[in-house]
Amino acid sequence: MTADDPVVQRIAAIRAACGPDFTITIDPNCRFYEPARAAAIARELEPYRILVLEDPIPWQNRWEAYRLLRRKTTVPLAIHVSSPDAVLEAIRHDAVDYLNLNGSLVDFVRMAYLAEQAGIRCWHGSGVDLGIRDMAYLHAAIAAPNCTLPSDLVGNFLREDDLIVEPIPIEDGFARLPERPGLGVELDEEALARYAVD
Repeated sequence: MTADDPVVQRIAAIRAACGPDFTITIDPNCRFYEPARAAAIARELEPYRILVLEDPIPWQNRWEAYRLLRRKTTVPLAIHVSSPDAVLEAIRHDAVDYLNLNGSLVDFVRMAYLAEQAGIRCWHGSGVDLGIRDMAYLHAAIAAPNCTLPSDLVGNFLREDDLIVEPIPIEDGFARLPERPGLGVELDEEALARYAVD
């Protein structure tokens, strides 16, 4: 989605199809380009139930732009980061409402802790991964008390096979940790053989 797309019309169509209680995350991947354009779009989105507007404009070295953008709209803003230094900069500049955290599992927990100290909620990002990695992300997310926003653990919904024997259990919209040793999932050796490439 870019600033040149019919953003508000798309969101209106989603709301019409899914109802007023359906929350929406919008991630333009920095393609609202400039703060003024992003602010104008965000203000038009305020009547809708937008959970978060993630990375509307490039954030690297533009912390002041994010702080200004936060003051121009009531739509919560987030950035997608993978380093503790970026989390600290976002906190220092009062630049975000939420954070989408990625990186190693250890760094995720560190970043979530930093965000928690600043009162910022987060979620765990994903690269549309396979089942074992998604389960590892789920364990990390559960270890972070402020990781309360819907995480991007969606590989099992988008891939033909997630290469684990049993899918990650989802109940009432929530992923549940299995009560088995380790990560709680088992590599599907048959699927691995089936998808192996010489």
